Amino acid sequence: MLTLHSALITGDAEIDRHHADFVAALNAVGGAPADAVVAALDHLLAHCETHFTFENAQMKASNFPPIGCHLGEHDMVTETVRAVRARAAAGQPEIAQTLGPALTEWFENHVQSMDAVLARYLAQPPEQYAATAVGGDADGAATGCGPAACGVPAQVAQGAAA
Repeated sequence: MLTLHSALITGDAEIDRHHADFVAALNAVGGAPADAVVAALDHLLAHCETHFTFENAQMKASNFPPIGCHLGEHDMVTETVRAVRARAAAGQPEIAQTLGPALTEWFENHVQSMDAVLARYLAQPPEQYAATAVGGDADGAATGCGPAACGVPAQVAQGAAA
């Protein structure tokens, strides 16, 4: 279903390790027989919660400018997996087959845009974090999405795309 190819490598070892685990968990859902779908979804959900908690903490600690968009995507995926799991547990295990293609497309876009920029941002010296963080509310949640809207310096965004 999904393979961890070079365009999905951010250069941050911990994020990339989490992403390899995500790929394995998502593929396990896609390959699970009907009687094992709920367990596979439980594993995927646990992975998402662990990984997103890790990334969210990294973003908060570093004053990552587009944190609002990024947190929103994490919340959306977690809620989607929970909803699919609930329906599978209620006797509709076939619903899990729709999750793979949808999350594959989301994951590739998310990694290549948001996670790549996050990895590049985290690679700068910590004293640069405050200098590049702009906008946001009291919780650090920036409004708008994308590097330009959130004040990510061009060199950070461009380096992530390279």
